[in-house]
Amino acid sequence: MAVRNRKPVCVGLDVHRNNVWACVTFKDPAKGKDGLVFVTKKFDSNHSDLASMCEWIYTTLPDLEDRPIDVYMESTGKYSTPVFDVCEEMGLKPHIVNPKHVRTIAGQKTDQKDCAWIAELGANGLLRESYIPVRELRESRRLSRSRTKLVQERGDTIRRIRNILTEANIRMDLVFSGIEGESARSVIEYLLTTEEPDLEEVKKRIRKSCRIMRFSTHKERKEKEEELRKAFAGAKFSSVQKFELENAYERVDRLTAQIQRYEQMMTEILEPFKSYLDLLDSIPGISGLSAMQILSETGTDMGQFKNEKHFISWCGLCPQSNQSNNKHKSVKIGKGGYYLKPVLIQCALNAVKHPYFKGKYEAIAARRGKKRALIAIARKMMVLAYHMFQTGEYFQERKKQIPAVLEKEQSEREQSMETSAEETDAPAIIRTAKEIVEMLQNTDDEMKHKIEQLLAQIGIAQCEYQTGAISTI
Repeated sequence: MAVRNRKPVCVGLDVHRNNVWACVTFKDPAKGKDGLVFVTKKFDSNHSDLASMCEWIYTTLPDLEDRPIDVYMESTGKYSTPVFDVCEEMGLKPHIVNPKHVRTIAGQKTDQKDCAWIAELGANGLLRESYIPVRELRESRRLSRSRTKLVQERGDTIRRIRNILTEANIRMDLVFSGIEGESARSVIEYLLTTEEPDLEEVKKRIRKSCRIMRFSTHKERKEKEEELRKAFAGAKFSSVQKFELENAYERVDRLTAQIQRYEQMMTEILEPFKSYLDLLDSIPGISGLSAMQILSETGTDMGQFKNEKHFISWCGLCPQSNQSNNKHKSVKIGKGGYYLKPVLIQCALNAVKHPYFKGKYEAIAARRGKKRALIAIARKMMVLAYHMFQTGEYFQERKKQIPAVLEKEQSEREQSMETSAEETDAPAIIRTAKEIVEMLQNTDDEMKHKIEQLLAQIGIAQCEYQTGAISTI
């Protein structure tokens, strides 16, 4: 193997469950023309032996003039994590590499040869290391992924509750959008304590804001009461179903409390990175918890990636390449970003409501479908995050990138929201009415007639000048 541009020293580790094989390689002129030296030794995987391994590395190597010592190891999941942490604490420079990128010659595989081969590849710069963020972000990433599993577990429990209710002939899903809500749970608790449910008692336990309690006419009210009665008619729980429901709800409460504690812990750990969270928050569709999850996965050092395309590929948001001869096979997006992509898709679903992303989403969705369009929006959001982390500048939409139609829709929507807010502000309406009366009292007859015509167009029929009363159409 060529030794051009070879690192002066390098360490390779072959990590196992019970032990670690270490190989130190360096160049010694006294050993001949090449002068390559390989020294290997076996250590146990406990903390004290790992610390001894780091000290052995320092004592084995020649004087390096305070240059960092690169230590390469394969990614072996939970077994490589403590080795990485100890090496980092002892001042070494650990690197994690993909095991697929480290291949030995078939039929000549031993632990000693494996660690020497890793050291040789690392010394010649032939290993592509995995991106490992700083310790605080690694801890936050761990919390984020554990929280995701808790959310999935809570979702499984809620689906189990829905199945139990269906088996008991209670169609809560036809009445409530979700059985985990306050009203739905209050009704279920009532049904568990009675065999003959009373419709009026059920209605008392349902919030007025629920769909089933919103009606505008007497006929619609009767229809929804009948729908509510049918949903609970014949409700009867067996003792086993009652036992399962009570335990399932206890589990949901426990998981919800755990999820909240995980989120609080993530907030505390990421407090030093608040400036990066604010940058992500400025992107439409990203806020709060999603910003913390994205930052925990991506980290803050964009210098680890060659360019934005490399970063997007690492996120798993671009197609893989599969071309041979004249064949270009259709491939799906990469498998990277296993925990990151679901969060980005949720953010993209929110972002497409914003004019900045809506035009691009609709154009791609018309040609390639909505799923591919969402991936494209998620990719665009990550490109923005990549450059914002490098420059420290907040997101600012450029008006020329927003189509005129979408900009008009946004303006009309904002005006509608302002009008709605004014209509609900009674004191402001009264104050405006009095100002109109005073204005009419202080104008001549011709101007007064013109103002009254304008007021009639917006729904004000007449004004009582003396009392200050205004009647509307």
